[in-house]
Amino acid sequence: MSLLQSRTRAARQGFGQPVRRVEDRRLLTGGGCYSDDFNLPGQVYACFVRSPHAHARIVRIDVAGALKVPGVITVLTGADVAADGLKPIPHRPVPANPYEPQLRNRDGAPHFVAPHPPLPTDGRVRLVGEAVAMVIAETPAAARDGAEAVSVEYAPLPVVTTARDGEAPGAPLVWDEAGSNVCVDSDSGDIATANAAFARAAYIVRLETQVNRVTGVPMEPRAALGVYDGARNHYTLYAGSGGVQRIKHDVGETLGIPPGALRVIARDVGGNYGTRNACYPEFALVPWAARRVGRPVKWTCERREAFLTDFQARDLLSQMELALDADGTFLALRGVHTSNVGAHAVSFIPLGKGIGVLPSLYHFPAGHVRGRAVLTNTAPTYPYRSAGRPEVMYVLERLIDIAARRHGFDRVELRRRNLIQPGAMPYRNAMGLEYDSGDYPAAMERALALADWKGFEARRAEARRRGRYRGIGVSNYLELNTGAPRERAVITVRPDERIDVVIGTLSSGQGHETSFAQLIVEWFGVDLDRVSVITGDTELAPVGGGSHSGRSMRQAGVVMAAAGDQIIERGVQLAAWLLEASEVDIEFARGRFGVKGTDRSVGIFEVARAALRADAPAGLGGPLAGESDQTNPVPSFPYGCAVCEVEVDPDTGVVDVVRWTCVDDCGRAVNPMILHGQTHGGIAAGVGQALWEDCHYASDGQMLAATFMDYALPRADSLPNFTTEISEVPSTTNPLGLRGGGEGGTTPALAATINAVVDALAELGVEHMEMPATPERVWRAMREARRS
Repeated sequence: MSLLQSRTRAARQGFGQPVRRVEDRRLLTGGGCYSDDFNLPGQVYACFVRSPHAHARIVRIDVAGALKVPGVITVLTGADVAADGLKPIPHRPVPANPYEPQLRNRDGAPHFVAPHPPLPTDGRVRLVGEAVAMVIAETPAAARDGAEAVSVEYAPLPVVTTARDGEAPGAPLVWDEAGSNVCVDSDSGDIATANAAFARAAYIVRLETQVNRVTGVPMEPRAALGVYDGARNHYTLYAGSGGVQRIKHDVGETLGIPPGALRVIARDVGGNYGTRNACYPEFALVPWAARRVGRPVKWTCERREAFLTDFQARDLLSQMELALDADGTFLALRGVHTSNVGAHAVSFIPLGKGIGVLPSLYHFPAGHVRGRAVLTNTAPTYPYRSAGRPEVMYVLERLIDIAARRHGFDRVELRRRNLIQPGAMPYRNAMGLEYDSGDYPAAMERALALADWKGFEARRAEARRRGRYRGIGVSNYLELNTGAPRERAVITVRPDERIDVVIGTLSSGQGHETSFAQLIVEWFGVDLDRVSVITGDTELAPVGGGSHSGRSMRQAGVVMAAAGDQIIERGVQLAAWLLEASEVDIEFARGRFGVKGTDRSVGIFEVARAALRADAPAGLGGPLAGESDQTNPVPSFPYGCAVCEVEVDPDTGVVDVVRWTCVDDCGRAVNPMILHGQTHGGIAAGVGQALWEDCHYASDGQMLAATFMDYALPRADSLPNFTTEISEVPSTTNPLGLRGGGEGGTTPALAATINAVVDALAELGVEHMEMPATPERVWRAMREARRS
């Protein structure tokens, strides 16, 4: 039987077991190796001169003063980039996966993808923090001093920072050659059917809301070390990211070198959330600078640089309508979603995925959404944990709550009435996506029961006696997990009784060393400490998609199983030789190949040693290994439900999250404990956006939240203990039944939190609350409600 068909959970450390993460001891005791931990003899250091203007013409760059600073070796600018023929970073904003929602312009024109040279080559800067010069020096301090000595004269230009302003007629252009700041203008769904449904609706509910911009704020800022070997004309880049293969491709394209001339290495990655998945200018600049100066060049991002130049996320203007009949049955959705993509169109995926899953778990006979992407003088936006989905779940679930309150429906009953039933699967939604499987009503009912929804009014009354407003909110959600469709695994059973798994993903805290190894434990019957998971080196893993969009276990599990099947097949042949039996009489179980009906057997490591013997049968000699390289573009659809309870201080507007309950269906759980941890982190990210986080730009393009003093993050004492439960309805689009489990905590969190805040203030007449629901915003909403 193929390992893909294996459904046993007998192994103590195997599939489905809450095994403690094996990597934690190494990481917690200082044994990790992050990007800044890479150092080489003779290395020099880079510091970047960054624009203080959001939009300006570069009149001149005077480097003479910097070159006089002791320790400064050289200063590189866009003129040097152009002279050496470096190309723009090859961003691919349109998804290549055919199963992802495609955003085609109404007029049939191609999308404008703004060029992104590593340093400006056209004499203009387009966001605060854009690098205009690179100072190379003997020490980090000398590099900083040199950067301060570079004199840049700018001629400021008009600025746009919001999508609404950027799409307005006559708005200042971010890129003159585009002729407009609107780079996507698409239609999804069926406008005629949607309009007809609205025409016969008993109720129409409208909501216009601005989903706030956030950033990933990984614990480890970006860093990179570039090396050039002149004798081989070969580059090496040490840099953490979401996947070394993509960085290798993009840096190679930017440098204009063949694939074999670059190696990319990453070890541990200190957080990601998606914003580290793309290629940044510095990744191409440090190996290029290493060639220019003939020594390794290292750069480590400072936190303020990260706030200014890390790719950011969300920032969606939503204008949506929900149509219902007199009984509360949903008839249609329609509206416009406008995404602020920043100064460079790095990705349209959040916009497209968000539109695709907008109907969520509910049956909508019709729907139409106009999707627009707008360039502005801000940092580019990019897929960030659950790209595009938390925004649209927030919009839809707010519309449902508003409809219930305005028209007298019970919030839960209105959702029950419209949930897609299990018998309707597979189900194609109004935007064209086909869901494969799921029991959506069961997930919601279980979450409501765990949250004691029925007992809430007693808790509300008790809070009022303490002088506080208490509210409860619910949000269902649907995920769309796709990601890079190609993955490769090489598994080698070594004679020294270890198993190496080389895979093209890259962990940034998800526990791959444990959960991937658990599959090997399950399939091969070995102990967990016998398994080594090897990632993060394009020399060893030249193919792979990295970690994003809940793809790692979905894609890696399939190719690992296929590679394992090859090992078992060859092991059967070798065991038959060793045991002098027929291959048809050999079976494999619990790490041993045995002759059926006898006690004669050999272990898998014995077989691996035998394969290296000189007398091994022809065609069976050599390392006992298997390799699988597959492309699987078919998506999966995790789903679930979250319930949030909050208390609001009427004097200060401070919101306290006091209870959180959620149920998440991941298909099959390889390691439930790790999945619960992923969910906890996701909840914190979602609640953080709902209540505190905001990348706020002033009208002149200055980022006003570029330090931890200004960008408010959730803290451990800001959140309660969570009640989380895993549902396991196997996905039919993945041979192992996996859906993905790393993003579900975030996806419903915006809606559940704001629904709870609004419920707490409903008795005052508050109907909606924009994010983030800061104390000041909540206090003002209460004050205005009391006045009215």
